[in-house]
Amino acid sequence: MKQISLPLGRRTVTLEVPDDAAILQTGAAPTLENPANRISEALANPIGSPALREIAENKSRAVILLSDFTRPVPHKIILPPILHEIAGAGISPKNTTLLFANGLHRPMNEEEIAESVGREIAETYRIANHRASDKESLTYLGTLDEKIPIWISRYFLEADLRILTGLIEPHLMVGFSGGCKVVAPGIAGEETIKALHSPHFLEDLRCREGEIENNPLQQTIRAIGQKTGVDFILNVALNEKRQDTGIFAGHALEAHDAGVAFCRQWQESECEKADVVVTTSAGWPLDATFYQAIKGLTAALAALKTGGTMLLVAECSEGLGSEPFREELATVEDATEYVHRITRRSEVKIDQWQIEELCKVLRRGKVVVYSPRLLNEYHGTLFEVTNDLTGAFHAACSKRQNTKIAVIPQGPYLLLRNRN
Repeated sequence: MKQISLPLGRRTVTLEVPDDAAILQTGAAPTLENPANRISEALANPIGSPALREIAENKSRAVILLSDFTRPVPHKIILPPILHEIAGAGISPKNTTLLFANGLHRPMNEEEIAESVGREIAETYRIANHRASDKESLTYLGTLDEKIPIWISRYFLEADLRILTGLIEPHLMVGFSGGCKVVAPGIAGEETIKALHSPHFLEDLRCREGEIENNPLQQTIRAIGQKTGVDFILNVALNEKRQDTGIFAGHALEAHDAGVAFCRQWQESECEKADVVVTTSAGWPLDATFYQAIKGLTAALAALKTGGTMLLVAECSEGLGSEPFREELATVEDATEYVHRITRRSEVKIDQWQIEELCKVLRRGKVVVYSPRLLNEYHGTLFEVTNDLTGAFHAACSKRQNTKIAVIPQGPYLLLRNRN
């Protein structure tokens, strides 16, 4: 037997598994020495774009989009070089806005903002939270493909220098995060976000982890990003220890493509299907809510046999998720019936999309969630909740003889491909 350490919130738990269990992990991408210097070099020598300072010349108002608390983007490292360059071009701090691209997530509070960007930056620059349901903070840009209304933050559109930041990692819907995703859904209006998360996209098999070129949702958010007039992006890649491994700056599409190619090199892995799959959501912040932790399930789906069991380790310190998510989840008793229901109704309800993603896993096998926090919050029958990790693991393994086991310690960061 061997001991496997699994992230749970800001700590780890240990699970003992058989010696022949497959441990599926990302490759060991080398960490960057002095990432702040590397970022400064990337801003001066970007991909497919003039240098940031050159772009910023003769501009008067800048906005920089930041990911919210659900993404471990190292803002304290990436922001100072960006702010230095635009200040060098003559844009003052009072004319520079840092806008958290919350999508439909809750706003960042003052403590979280200070922790994210550093107290000095938080006290020097104007900082705003995007609120997707606040129509007065949005501007309408027409429709895309005659069916997607484009509502975008006016704070972004009113600036004449528009910079995106973000993290590139496998994503359950758009293939890889980063790039223009911080625009849509990040600073989009509620109507836009609902359209982007409808079954029209999510029931398309191309809207999945690792798919970019043929992914209609990725191509749609790129089209929206270009329509808003993005000037420059800076995206990073991280390893499982949240250390910088890659910096990709420049043109919104070309720099993102370069980052995706880099991430594939280290995060893509082949696997064989297993009867029992143990996965995680890579700890905090992705496992702060069950809503976010579902990404650990979908990322592991390629490894699960039909009729198998997937055991998710996730702290869920903030519980299930938003009120709309909890309310919608309470209506679901059967995965197949739910997908049938939402594909036939015209209305898209907030957060139904993450339940739809959960149902993709449930249609393959059983889901058990190790989260003592959820024991008192979830009382449905769609999945099981346990506070006994070892007991749940042994119970899953006892259902079949010669059980094949796979363990994925960093669930969402691994891009799995089945060998068959």
